[in-house]
Amino acid sequence: MEFNLSHTGNKIAIAVGYRCQLGIDIELCKTRSSLSALVEKCFDKVEKNYWQQLPETLKAQEFYRFWTRKEAFVKATGRGIALGLKICVINPNQPNTFLRIPAKFGLPSEWRIHDINQLNDTSIAGAVVIKTDKKLLIEQIFI
Repeated sequence: MEFNLSHTGNKIAIAVGYRCQLGIDIELCKTRSSLSALVEKCFDKVEKNYWQQLPETLKAQEFYRFWTRKEAFVKATGRGIALGLKICVINPNQPNTFLRIPAKFGLPSEWRIHDINQLNDTSIAGAVVIKTDKKLLIEQIFI
């Protein structure tokens, strides 16, 4: 059995699975003057190009969608943010897939990304990232 958790504001998310690696992350989508600097530091060139072409009204929300996917991945590896967010690259054209990850964590196609949409709240972004070759049960709990 594996589990991972994340919290933001007054929300908590828990992912539980069996025979897998998994990570979960949720974040409040708040406007920050430092988003461009964080994109430069933590996003790959492909992700940066996608983000920079977005209308200003979508940049904050898309930043957090990409950030939570990346954060969930590094948590699933057991290394956390120290692994580096730039080295796991989300496919902007298919955002539930990776373009690249470090070779020691397997193939990008072995990992699945699930955005957390049950929040009914666009001010919160979230994702669960899973590597498994078995059918997986995931439970997400929000308080």
